[in-house]
Amino acid sequence: MSLIAYFDDSNSHKDAPLILWAGFVGYENQWALLDETWTTILENEGIPYFSWSESLAGRPPFNRFDPSRAWRDHLVFQFRNAILEAGLFGIAAGVPHSHWRELVSPEDERWINPPGTVCLTLVSLKAVRYAKRKNYSAPITVYFDGGVELPAKRSASAVGNILNKLESRHDNYDFASVKATPALQAADLFAGELQNDMKAYLRDGHNRQVSPHMTPWMNRKCDIDFLERSVLAERLASPAFQHVLNDENWTELEEPRPNQNK
Repeated sequence: MSLIAYFDDSNSHKDAPLILWAGFVGYENQWALLDETWTTILENEGIPYFSWSESLAGRPPFNRFDPSRAWRDHLVFQFRNAILEAGLFGIAAGVPHSHWRELVSPEDERWINPPGTVCLTLVSLKAVRYAKRKNYSAPITVYFDGGVELPAKRSASAVGNILNKLESRHDNYDFASVKATPALQAADLFAGELQNDMKAYLRDGHNRQVSPHMTPWMNRKCDIDFLERSVLAERLASPAFQHVLNDENWTELEEPRPNQNK
C-alpha cells in the first residue's frame, strides 16, 4: 500500500513574521478515508473547497452571515476531526524571519538556502525518515502546493533530487492544486493553526495562551520543528543539519554556492 505525503506552506509573503511548511504523511487507505469524509463535509456545507485563510477572513465562499464565527469554527472542527480520524501523521517546520536574519548572513543564506527552502527540505526529510521508521522501502510520493511560485517549485524539485541521493531512495516529488485536493486542504488547515500558535509563542513565549483549536494537535504524535532563535542556532551548528544543506549536495541549483573555507 502506497505511502503518500502532502505539504502546504503558510505565511510565504515577504512581510510575514515566519515561514512554515506543514502537512501529513499516511498510507493510501488513510488518505482515501480523509478524501471521502472531506468531500462529504464540503457537499453538506455547500462549499467547493476549504481554505484556512479565506475562512478566517470570511471571504467567499466563506462569507455567510456569521458574526460570531460559529459556522466557520464548526467547519474547521469538522475538517480537523476528519484529519484526526484518518490517523495521519503530522509534520511541520517553521522559522521566524527575524531570528533567521539574526543568525544567518546573506552570504551564508546563499549556502544554506532561504528559510522557506530549509523548511521545505526538513518536512520532506521527515516524511522520508517516517517511511524508514515504518520499514517502508518502496518509493513514497510527496506532493507540494502547486500554487507556489516558480522559484519555489525549482527548489522543491531540487530538494527531492538531493534527498533521494542522500537517503539512497527513489521517492517521487510532485505538485497538486490545493483547491482540487482535499489532502492539501488538510495540510493548509494544519499549517494555518500551527502558524497562529507559533505567532503566539513569538509574542508571549511559553506563557502563551494555547488556542483550543491547537489542543487536539498537541495531543497527537507529530513531528514539528519550530526553529526559533535557540533551536536554530543549535541546528546550524549540527553536522547532521549541515550535511543535508551541504553545498556539494546542491549542484542541481542554478546559482553556484560560495566556498565556506574562503
